Amino acid sequence: VGDKSKGTVESDAKQVICSIENADGNKKADSIQCIRDNNASKPKRLDHVLEIRAKQQEKLERSVKSTRQQQKKKRQAIHSSFDDDAADEAYERRRNLIIAEEKALLQQKQHQAQQQSQLQLQQEEDRAQQQALRELEEMERMAILQQQDVEYQEALIRDQERAQKQTLENEIKSRREVAIEQAKQRLVAAGVQNNSGITHDESAKGAIGNEDTIKVRLLLPSGRRVEGTFSAHHVMGLVYDLALLILDSEHLLWNQEYISQDIQQKHGVEDSRHETIGSAGVDSCGYNDARTGWKQIFYSFSLVITFPPQSFDNLNMALGECGIGSSAMLMVVVESD
Repeated sequence: VGDKSKGTVESDAKQVICSIENADGNKKADSIQCIRDNNASKPKRLDHVLEIRAKQQEKLERSVKSTRQQQKKKRQAIHSSFDDDAADEAYERRRNLIIAEEKALLQQKQHQAQQQSQLQLQQEEDRAQQQALRELEEMERMAILQQQDVEYQEALIRDQERAQKQTLENEIKSRREVAIEQAKQRLVAAGVQNNSGITHDESAKGAIGNEDTIKVRLLLPSGRRVEGTFSAHHVMGLVYDLALLILDSEHLLWNQEYISQDIQQKHGVEDSRHETIGSAGVDSCGYNDARTGWKQIFYSFSLVITFPPQSFDNLNMALGECGIGSSAMLMVVVESD
């Protein structure tokens, strides 16, 4: 539209100039013809007329020149106006382009900053997760180590308990063997005869006189009856020795569970293990002390008369002093767990 308007204005300007030149030419021709006529009619006034016409011509030329200058200024103004509009449009276009580029650059920077922020946040989350994972692994490792340490300590304690139990079992077994053997030796040395076949010593026959013989029959928990021949001066401890041998032969004095209970409950066994029944003979400590030692390694048992009810707990008392006569039936009562 601007270019079209510009061409139209230029065309109009050219037409105006051409019309002015044509008018000037006609006027000039008319002036020359008039001068010729005047010269012909009035030769005297020719110089004056020529001078006037020259002035008019000069004035006309000045007018034409002024008109041309004005038209030129108008054309320049028009061209200047067209140049300013184009410059404004170009400036506006450039300004809009710069604004668009700045906006795009700002958006790109914002996008990059957002991506960088998200990347940093993701990296921080990854580091936090890795740290948490390492802490969890460390906690699991410590828990495993603690569990292994606990299991090791428990296994060590069990091994120690097993070793201690085995040691005590072996010691108790040894003490039982010693106690049985010494009871047997005491019966043989005293010349006690019995029908159990446990003790038999030909040299001990006849050691007990007929006048002070006491027949003692033992009634065992199994129903078995064993008879022993004692002297009146023999102590009740020898009868307990015979009962001990019979109970041991029938496996009524102890069992494996009783050994475990010994270890768990009868802690006095280890404290008194050096005071064995064999070393503490009847002459040194008496049968009452021997019976106390028996309770640490055997089931506790006692000898009683059912009618009239009577128990014999003093093992150092002679049979003649117990009031059982020349013959007695004693029941063996075992206090097993």
